[in-house]
Amino acid sequence: MGYELIYTCLVGILMQYIMILVVKYIIVRKKRHKRKKCKRRILIAIGIIILMYLIGPMARFSSLENAANFYIGKENVGKIVVKGDKTALVFGHNNSLTYFFECKNGKWRLPEYSLDKIKYGYQEDKNNKHCSVETDRIGNEKGIYVILRDASLLWKYPSGQQCAEKIVDSQESKFIFVKNEWNDGYFCTYLKKKPENYSLKIDGYEVEVDWGELLNGEQ
Repeated sequence: MGYELIYTCLVGILMQYIMILVVKYIIVRKKRHKRKKCKRRILIAIGIIILMYLIGPMARFSSLENAANFYIGKENVGKIVVKGDKTALVFGHNNSLTYFFECKNGKWRLPEYSLDKIKYGYQEDKNNKHCSVETDRIGNEKGIYVILRDASLLWKYPSGQQCAEKIVDSQESKFIFVKNEWNDGYFCTYLKKKPENYSLKIDGYEVEVDWGELLNGEQ
């Protein structure tokens, strides 16, 4: 069990506990000693929530693997797909969720506490409803993550590696294949800088999306 799940569950439990204490505090308003006891417990619960929240921003790890294992949980870490200049894309929970980790001063930090604004883009292919493209540009990093999904390609070529070999872009990028628990396939790469006149072909078919908008992080 990773920090993400522990934090979510613990905060949820403590919030319910605080609500119960608040109700009890109101009910026993005529009994001063019980009110003090409730107040003390409320402050302790709030203190634990604040402490848990502060652990995230302060956490530093010497390797991406250690950071991912701590945050997602070793048993839930999927494929470490692509590393950018100072970031990395990691799949978790049977490759159904994506996480972006950042490295500063040689230390890896937890996702939502360290990354600047992520510019996100998503579009479906104009002619193929089974094909879609997601782009993610993190903070001031020049590079862009490209995540392609094409269910029809998997039907034609069941082997993920064989599928990846059918994907060619104008930058001659290497695409890495990831399959989640629903047998959906994703093909991921990292462009080191925003290219001009970018194009991408799947088994000879050129994907029709507005790359200008996607590479700028616009939907």
